[in-house]
Amino acid sequence: MKVLHIADVHLTSRLDRSAREAERADHLLARLSDAVAAGAELVLIAGDLFETPFESETLTNRVFSALGALLVPVCLIAGNHDCACAGSSYRKASFPENVHFLDESNPTFETDAVTVYGISFTAPFEPRRMLSDYSVKDPQKLNILLFHGDLASESEYMPFTPKELADTGADYVALGHIHKRTEPKTEGKTTYAYAGIPDGRGFDELGEQGGWMLNLEKGKCTYEFFPMWGRQYIEQTVDLEGLTHTAACVDKIRATLSGRTEDAYKLRLRGRVLFPLSVTSIVKQLSDLYCVRCIDECNQEDPTQDFDDYSLVGLFAKMADEKIASATDETTKKTYAMARQFGLSALLEQPMKGVDEE
Repeated sequence: MKVLHIADVHLTSRLDRSAREAERADHLLARLSDAVAAGAELVLIAGDLFETPFESETLTNRVFSALGALLVPVCLIAGNHDCACAGSSYRKASFPENVHFLDESNPTFETDAVTVYGISFTAPFEPRRMLSDYSVKDPQKLNILLFHGDLASESEYMPFTPKELADTGADYVALGHIHKRTEPKTEGKTTYAYAGIPDGRGFDELGEQGGWMLNLEKGKCTYEFFPMWGRQYIEQTVDLEGLTHTAACVDKIRATLSGRTEDAYKLRLRGRVLFPLSVTSIVKQLSDLYCVRCIDECNQEDPTQDFDDYSLVGLFAKMADEKIASATDETTKKTYAMARQFGLSALLEQPMKGVDEE
């Protein structure tokens, strides 16, 4: 059986940029449709589909209607963020026929091929060990458990151990709550994994995100990463050593990046530049990109900083800097800059940065 496992979508969460609620919901639902087109027969959402328990009916109706249009079973549980407390969105929702919200009143979804179990949060915190004495009804069937919690001895968020997972008798446990995707592991006869998040929401959630596309059989699980989102948050270092103007820095940055305008970048700018660097000007010239943040770490390792202006090193550096500033063309500027580096290398008896020792 081919199964898509995702978790921790956190629709409507506060983001670092302008509201992306509609954009994120649209793309999520489009990628779920792609997963079904790729052969997924069952979709699992292991908690925190929404950021809060109380979302607008407009959003929840739209999301659940779109899940209904997938025409395959969709099983979901409430996490700690979107807990199914009294008056919450899950308590008020009308679910399409193929969408199955699993909680204490409706704990399973069952077909001839598979039984899916689910345990939902009913409050933001749940320190009890909810898997203690929990077990599947028919060990001969293919059994899946949806669970949102912490792999820990103690936690406020449904703590569990691998042994407790194995003792349930489930063939696969689809985990949510931890935003870092983990490779499926096996304890006893039970395979389990965190799906991570389907898309990043800030620079603490870097790189390509998605979920697991699983092929599940009794006693067997194979899997592959299924990317869910086109936008990525990327942190990167860009070496601007020896550059003499803003346009050259912008060109170097563009050459270093992936070329994807939809991504968000945090750039650490390093190297010794030969002009007053303006991060504001650089960001302005990269305004076609979705989001760019620059951290100026240039000129932090100038070897002359430990010498006063009247030392041999200080006098040489001052003279070289004046020559660079007075140069009227780029070729001359670069020549003087190279001479400055060679001279300091010789005076300090240090290898020159960026130049082969040959």
